[in-house]
Amino acid sequence: MKKILTTALIAATLATSAMAFEQQGVKEGNSRVGVNAMYMSVTPDGGDSIDMGLITGSYAAFLTDSVELGLGLTYIISDDNSDYTLTPFAKYNFVDVSPTVVPYVGLGFAYMNGDSTEEAETGYNAEGGVKIFTSETTAITTALFYEAYDEFDITGLKIGIEIYFD
Repeated sequence: MKKILTTALIAATLATSAMAFEQQGVKEGNSRVGVNAMYMSVTPDGGDSIDMGLITGSYAAFLTDSVELGLGLTYIISDDNSDYTLTPFAKYNFVDVSPTVVPYVGLGFAYMNGDSTEEAETGYNAEGGVKIFTSETTAITTALFYEAYDEFDITGLKIGIEIYFD
């Protein structure tokens, strides 16, 4: 019985705290910065996949309550190679789903250069995820993503934090 009461008390506390605020970050005129930890699997054409983890950063501005445009930067260090990726992107946020949970989809263009490619690679990316607001201006994010280049494809999962400001 104590376990049931404890579980019910925790659930009620979480539900009450989740309803104690409404996110104020995803709205026209605001901006955000974000940092993500990523797990990805790189599959070269005709080769075996390589698994790796890395950290990436991004900045975005909201043109409307739902549409954001931004730029991501990833710096990759593996073995004796170092590479970077610049990714301009657009995301559509489904803001009417919940006051604190915002699903989204995104598309972008990717430019990669560095030691592991003979010449610069260009490609595209797509992702879908969710922003879970822990306060009015802070969200934990998670997303599945896919990037396609001429020589290889990348699939992965990213988890991060975003800070919103006006």
